[in-house]
Amino acid sequence: MRRHMLIIGVFTIAPIVFGCGNERASTLLVAVGLADSTSAAAERIGILCDPSEGSTCTLTRLDATFDAALNHVAARPGSIVELFGVGSEVADTHLLYSDTVTLVAPARKQDADIRRTEHVATSRSAFHHAAEEFLKATPTRRSPLAESLTKIGSFSTFDHVALLSDALEESDFGKWECGPLPSPTEFVRTLHKHAVLSPGSVRGSMTFAYRVLGRVDGDRCSLTLDRATVVEGLWNAALRAAGAANVTFTAGAPNFHVDDSVMAARHHGGTR
Repeated sequence: MRRHMLIIGVFTIAPIVFGCGNERASTLLVAVGLADSTSAAAERIGILCDPSEGSTCTLTRLDATFDAALNHVAARPGSIVELFGVGSEVADTHLLYSDTVTLVAPARKQDADIRRTEHVATSRSAFHHAAEEFLKATPTRRSPLAESLTKIGSFSTFDHVALLSDALEESDFGKWECGPLPSPTEFVRTLHKHAVLSPGSVRGSMTFAYRVLGRVDGDRCSLTLDRATVVEGLWNAALRAAGAANVTFTAGAPNFHVDDSVMAARHHGGTR
């Protein structure tokens, strides 16, 4: 009975503790016997879908991203994975679905593995449904990516953020599909002037997933390798200035295990 009351208490205060930091959350779970002392720390992962015309966010690619995120945190009690939809205006960028890794403490490891597998499958289905509904909307040509990243960062601190997008900012901060590109210094200065991606607003890793070099929507203009490299440089400068520990561009799904390894190496004095 006492253990049952303790578990109820943990579920009650867990959201408060998680908001104060993953290290404190993990310590609490170990103290009450709901997590192993060797368990990896809880993490928070944010997934953003840019549904604008010509973007790379599709349901199939989101499913692969959900798999990567959910399996990464499956054995990390208290971890949270959240899906956000990027709107044509920053006010329309919003949370679509959120999942918290359940506290699994069966006596046998095999039973714990089964529970985790079941949780991943159930959560993946829920994320898929939320994404499917969101992607039914008519796409627009606006992509306020910088403001959307700032907005979700104001909700909570993420260990990892994965943005499924062509990475082309289409907002008041730039017309990157066909317009002129600013210098990194100019872009960062403009963002900070408007309190967007300000220093300290980002922590952890940032991945532009499914960053494929395809045609700009409707073949309105060409995307050369040189231009794509400049775009990556702009995001790298802005996100590093905001506090990101690692910025990655990948043609496939994000790899959160690799991101953790890179950040751990840098934390312990590795290359920057």
